[in-house]
Amino acid sequence: MITRFPHTLVPKLTTSDFSFLYDPEDALALQEYLALLSLGSPRVAASDSVDPHLSRYEVPSFNGVAEITTKDIVRVRWRGFIPPQFVRMLFLAVRDELLKSERVADHNAEAANTAEAGGGRWLSWSATGFGGNQGWTMMHWAAKEALVWEYAS
Repeated sequence: MITRFPHTLVPKLTTSDFSFLYDPEDALALQEYLALLSLGSPRVAASDSVDPHLSRYEVPSFNGVAEITTKDIVRVRWRGFIPPQFVRMLFLAVRDELLKSERVADHNAEAANTAEAGGGRWLSWSATGFGGNQGWTMMHWAAKEALVWEYAS
């Protein structure tokens, strides 16, 4: 199932920001943000105006290191068994598309003579095992760096 979330608040993270993500609180804040994206939570929408007494959640800026921008997000959800070969093929196809988009953004930034290239493009994958007791989340940048969280309950 494909779901589009237009005008979503996104912390602008690049691979140079990894050093602060090693802090457990910041890594947990990023994982919480990715979980809220996965859930389609209205707390990450740019138009969210919830009463602060009901929810104090804010998209993490990691102590002002990451600028908060607005992007259109797409969630693809699959329930059921997926053979490892299919996951590998899908991952490589999405990554190649991300890299292609990165190259186009870099070329456009150079053509416009700006200091910022198309950096900061990323994708996130999450999977849960049967029964929901174990899972992982991976955040992969177009520059080929990745962060991975494993969890077990």
